[in-house]
Amino acid sequence: MKRLRHGILAATLVVGLLGVVGSNANASIQTSALKIFTLNLTVKSGQNKTFLLVSKSGRTLDSVRILGGAANATKAIQFKTDGDNKVSSIAGATIQIVASSGGDYYGPVVLGWNKNPGNKPFNRATTVYTKLKASTLRTLNLGTVTVTNVRANGKQGYAKPSTNSSLVDTSAAAGVRATAGKPKGVGSYGKSSISAQEIGPFARNIGKLVDPCGAPPLPPCSGGGETDPDQTLGGDKDDDGLPNAFDVNDDGDVRIDSADSETPTPQADIENADDGSACSAIEFRIFTNFKSTSTSFAGTINAYGGGDFEATPQRSQRQITRTMSMVFSNISSVCGSPVTKTEIKGVGVPYMPADYVELVGACNTGDYQFAIGSGKVCAGDPMNETVLTSGYDFEAENTLPSGQDTFQIRLTTADGEYELTSSPGFVFVTHPMLVAYGTSLAGRTDIDYSATTVGPEGTRLISEPTISVAEGESLFLMFYRPQRLAIDGETGGQYYDLGGFRYTPDVPNYRDNPSGPSLGKCDALTHVDGVDASGVDPTDFGFANDRPINKSEAPMLVLEWDISECIAAKPDGWIWRAGTYDFDLQVEPAGPGGNSAQKIKIIFEAVG
Repeated sequence: MKRLRHGILAATLVVGLLGVVGSNANASIQTSALKIFTLNLTVKSGQNKTFLLVSKSGRTLDSVRILGGAANATKAIQFKTDGDNKVSSIAGATIQIVASSGGDYYGPVVLGWNKNPGNKPFNRATTVYTKLKASTLRTLNLGTVTVTNVRANGKQGYAKPSTNSSLVDTSAAAGVRATAGKPKGVGSYGKSSISAQEIGPFARNIGKLVDPCGAPPLPPCSGGGETDPDQTLGGDKDDDGLPNAFDVNDDGDVRIDSADSETPTPQADIENADDGSACSAIEFRIFTNFKSTSTSFAGTINAYGGGDFEATPQRSQRQITRTMSMVFSNISSVCGSPVTKTEIKGVGVPYMPADYVELVGACNTGDYQFAIGSGKVCAGDPMNETVLTSGYDFEAENTLPSGQDTFQIRLTTADGEYELTSSPGFVFVTHPMLVAYGTSLAGRTDIDYSATTVGPEGTRLISEPTISVAEGESLFLMFYRPQRLAIDGETGGQYYDLGGFRYTPDVPNYRDNPSGPSLGKCDALTHVDGVDASGVDPTDFGFANDRPINKSEAPMLVLEWDISECIAAKPDGWIWRAGTYDFDLQVEPAGPGGNSAQKIKIIFEAVG
């Protein structure tokens, strides 16, 4: 039986991408000598794939790329945990596959299966194994595996073993749920929820997050030590075969991570480069910003829009090229040692460098903001601007970014180098689209998207709506939700509405005095689609999870906000000041993710 899980009792608005090492029953930090392991693996049908050796704590220990050749060719590859990638134990390590063309995560390497009952063959297995067990050997011969797609022309698959490896962990705690040998998560990027029957012998704690601070067997937060292995990049919380970093529903409940406010943020307990002790819990987060900030809704796209405002792959490609930024977190220290160099690359990602490029310094936002279209990080910052690429035009290349795109970061300290690998999980490809507004639903004004002109930033309305509101008056906004692209394995159509997301008003240029701070985001008015404080949808318009778009229904969400509440909540006696201000309708995941927004103009009417 697996022990119950201990999660991180916190929601995050960014994609959590790295996990943590296994917990210690005696809550002490174990120190082990660092070792070099050599792993030999023979791969069949692995052309144009990159194979990653990932430790249980989330470190990328080595990677090997197999280039083109005959479709069923056999290739012997070798991983080596040499140099700064030494580890104290190979236990819990897995091998993961990334498509070298396109950069999408592909699937796990299966190294063994449970033959019981009746000595059943692999293609009848309901439990398989992907994790290595502890070994005194320094050279591990893992046998032959065959890379297999789960569907014709699909982006996902896994590697089948030819025999059961004696080096794989076959304990009950290491079991992966499977159907006919295929890990359950493969084919849907782990989206499918777990049934009560499947939970059975794995005895998990789905959807229940427990504060690890002081909760046995974990040590108090102030005391250091290791964290639950199921919260690691290399961990697999729902035992579906996909590591948390690449699983779109890593806790296996009914909500995908982006719509799940109870999804824990995976971390990484990095091993000390000198003695192997677990010493530093860190997060490597990746997310996207995709905002429509031009006047008169220029460039706004949505799956329910009309004319040039209707999202199509081509319009998404065009606007993403112009405005999307990919954001990487800034990790300042590892094991108490300052990071002296940060490098980034993509694993087969066409809009990222294939080899590591050093980032000069973090942007003024505190992280690394990569404007994909221009190819620059911290664009316009004379001190920290980094040129990653010469720029990328998604429309010209007929591509779009994917939530399964895979990135690697390399951190250098005085003690050594540390590599980490992960993906964003999901990517916004459209904007929230305002349909109507007013100080009541009955008296609302509908927006006419047919009266347009075309400018350099795209189609815009001839005149921008005049949205006026008085102090203490409710503002009603009716709009279409933003969408993501369907992931490989989903059959509901090209675009999916993003249900269960957070909606917050942001007034970035309203100030109580000219030199003071801006009003900014008003978290007090945040609404989570599909639920209210009592857990019930307060309107007929909400839903709590992603679903395929339905143009015959064209579902809209209605928000009621009294912006004066944001001003009244400010300290030092802020007051309502008449004027015209930028107003951002901002959308963020309830769980890990990024940001999309629609900028509109709002008039605060004079008092009296």
